[in-house]
Amino acid sequence: MTTTYTLRTASPAKTRTDAVVVGVLLDRPGATLAPGAEDVATAYGRKLRPMLETMG
Repeated sequence: MTTTYTLRTASPAKTRTDAVVVGVLLDRPGATLAPGAEDVATAYGRKLRPMLETMG
């Protein structure tokens, strides 16, 4: 099995893929997405905050 990585400049929220990698910053009181991940936050909507909270 071969793993393939493709870097794109398109919005990750509009890309069909198995995984999306975005930066996460740990602040107080929790975690936030790094700059540039706004499209992902918009695509996940209210489900994103609980996912970040489970990461600690």
